[in-house]
Amino acid sequence: MPFINVKMYPGRSEEKRRKLALALGDTAMEVLGTRAEAFVIAVEEVAKEDWHDKVSVPEVDGNPNVIVKNKPREEW
Repeated sequence: MPFINVKMYPGRSEEKRRKLALALGDTAMEVLGTRAEAFVIAVEEVAKEDWHDKVSVPEVDGNPNVIVKNKPREEW
């Protein structure tokens, strides 16, 4: 079961977060060939002051198996 976890700064509306989840779900279904019921999408808000300790260090820097897209698309 694929699990898509999006972490972002607070401040976006519930509608925008829901639209993001739906768009990610549509893309995942297309790319992975899965049904909507086959995966989970979580959209989590993390305060800017907590970002380093709660996201950058444990999720990115401390995880060599994660694929991080943090460059412009043409550099991928």
